[in-house]
Amino acid sequence: MAISSWVYISFWITTSCVMILFNKAVLDQLKFPFPMFLVFWHMTLATVLTQILSRTTNMLPGVKEGKVTGEVITNQIFPVSALFAISLVLNNKAYIYLSVSYIQMLKAFTPVAVLIFSFFAG
Repeated sequence: MAISSWVYISFWITTSCVMILFNKAVLDQLKFPFPMFLVFWHMTLATVLTQILSRTTNMLPGVKEGKVTGEVITNQIFPVSALFAISLVLNNKAYIYLSVSYIQMLKAFTPVAVLIFSFFAG
């Protein structure tokens, strides 16, 4: 029995909201001052769960087919991963100082900022 796409989308939206509120509670209300450590554990859990999915289900068929070389890792995967990690740490750091609603407004502005930057960059 196939699961409908709306179930996956609903699950993703729900877990995203829960993660945002969890991060805010841990970093602000519980006064946990280590956003990088929190990102480390989130990414470790995501890696473990992704590996379990790729080995036990057919949900990630590209993992079995893909050939990743050292050059691909160095030139393509690592730069994106490093920037993504920096983004996650800075996003979590913002929860210490700003409200969730304000951070969400800033995140919603991101496509506009990208459009403006793209316009000026050519």
